[in-house]
Amino acid sequence: MKLFNTIWTILLKSINGESPSISEVMKINSMVSEIISHQTTERVCQLYELLDKSLQEFFAKVLKTFESFSPNKILVSYLTFIQTLSHLRKMMKIVLYPIYITIPMIRSQKFSSFPTPEQVFLNGLRNYFYTPLVGQLDPNINKEMGYYTSSNTELSKKAELKLTQFYTNLWDMASCSSYINQEDNKTQEILKYCTFVLNHFNNLENNFVVIYHYCEKTVPLSVREEVEKVLYTKIFGQESLEKFTSIFIQHFTSKFEYTQTIYRASKTIGLSSKFDEVLKEFLVNDFKEKEEKQIIINYMYWKNFIQAHYPEVTDFSNSLKNVLNNLLSKGFGVKTVAVELMKDNEMSVAMELYNICEIKDSIHTSLISFIGVALVNGKEVPHKFLQSVSPSTGGSFIYITKRMIADSKESSELSHQFMKTTYYQCLHTSMQINVLIATNHIWPLTFVSVPPLEALKPIIVMFVGFYHKKYVKRMLRFLHKSSIYNIQFNGCKGIHTLNHSQAVALIMASEGNLTEDEFKNKVIGGEGVISFLKKMNLIDTNNKIIPIQEDVNISTHKVISKQKIKEESIIKDTSLAIQAKIVRTMKRAKSATKKQIISMIQSDDLVVDAKLIQPYLDEMVIKEYLEYDSNKDIYNYIS
Repeated sequence: MKLFNTIWTILLKSINGESPSISEVMKINSMVSEIISHQTTERVCQLYELLDKSLQEFFAKVLKTFESFSPNKILVSYLTFIQTLSHLRKMMKIVLYPIYITIPMIRSQKFSSFPTPEQVFLNGLRNYFYTPLVGQLDPNINKEMGYYTSSNTELSKKAELKLTQFYTNLWDMASCSSYINQEDNKTQEILKYCTFVLNHFNNLENNFVVIYHYCEKTVPLSVREEVEKVLYTKIFGQESLEKFTSIFIQHFTSKFEYTQTIYRASKTIGLSSKFDEVLKEFLVNDFKEKEEKQIIINYMYWKNFIQAHYPEVTDFSNSLKNVLNNLLSKGFGVKTVAVELMKDNEMSVAMELYNICEIKDSIHTSLISFIGVALVNGKEVPHKFLQSVSPSTGGSFIYITKRMIADSKESSELSHQFMKTTYYQCLHTSMQINVLIATNHIWPLTFVSVPPLEALKPIIVMFVGFYHKKYVKRMLRFLHKSSIYNIQFNGCKGIHTLNHSQAVALIMASEGNLTEDEFKNKVIGGEGVISFLKKMNLIDTNNKIIPIQEDVNISTHKVISKQKIKEESIIKDTSLAIQAKIVRTMKRAKSATKKQIISMIQSDDLVVDAKLIQPYLDEMVIKEYLEYDSNKDIYNYIS
């Protein structure tokens, strides 16, 4: 009793802001040590019972004073009194804490678990002061809630302050009282709070936003999740889920607060997966409504948008990544990503999208094509990117690109060797001849079999002979695209330089009309060729290429004279006759040696020098009409 009287005296003084003297603290510590030395819980329980009884008497006196106040002053007086008791609450914690910490496990019929001094105080405040007064407080709280939603900013801020003070203390009392063997007061208070809030705000438009903010202001983190579960379950139960998903998408790019609130609410009660699916569908549709080449721009827009307006909602960023992963894995936009990856920028958005994509086969396929074209044109390939590719996701891709690079290097070396030979030097031309030797059968480029331009035939024939001496068992597939051709169009000023694809396009056009789509399918870089031919007025209004005959003159450096054209026309006729004869002869014979082929051709009244036949045989091999077996020196017809 002596210890309690000392403690209670100190607590009453603390209401006026007085702190205990050193002698008083030492006196309390001495009494506490005596209790500990006896190793008994009886005296501790007796101490707490006395404290509870004194709090009951103390709050009864204060309550009697409050009964004399007018109803309008009850809430303000209550909040002022609560603020005044804050020092007493703090002092209880200081004075009684030594007892609490030194006897960790005390059991009695009254206490289900040993309470802290603060819990004892809050329990007394709730039972002996708040509960008898709550009937007078509720109308005042209801009035302040009205002010909270008022358009008057000053009234709203004052109401918010009062409500925050009131509910902060209320949730403290509700949370601590559950240690007593009685009905769970916290659960009761949560239900009461949620019912009270819903009744007040339910008729407001977009009430969930107002409710969210009110809850955020008046509910501490210690009970926020429990309150929100009850609150949002009731809100979502009143309206159909479709209404909220509609609002979610409708305001996703405008009223971000609505979206954030709905998503937070749905996640609290376990419905967020529904909104994740709605968001994914929304993003997928937005990407598909735009051209595939816009995928990088669109991704950057959404990424920056989500980071700016939903920085705390990581699920939205994950939804965006999932959408991009699904689209890219199915081939949507992969060409654009591949084009950007070719720039070899380690920090590029394309690299980010590449890492997002889990099934990278489509991207690898496009990259192989672009890398092939780059190698064929003597341009750089993305070495930094290639080094960063993981063997686990791009093993085949790594192998193919390595073999392509090796082929390109070997082809370049062979081309330089050829230009040093007497074959090349005797042609009296400065044309750069490059070939691609596709030795590994992994090149993605489309092979186009067309007869070579007459002006290039001597070079091609000579190179074939040079090539087969170097690599007997390999097949020369096609000329390097960086080979240059000078074309003179009648009616156009100057000489126009074309690359191999464009020259091939002209040859193909001379054999029949082609549409743009047919061009793109048959000629690599067909779009550029189409653009060039349109510029030269060689495509009519129906997107058909006008057949080229005498309209095109071809030379290595200058325009060929009309006499030269006539002579080459005769040579062309002879050339076609020899090629046709070879095809007919081999179609019958199926296989034959060179000597047998020459003998059969000359026996059919086609008088031609035997030396002229060999280049055409080589040409037919290039065009894949014939197959040459170097081991047996036999030509086989390919049906």
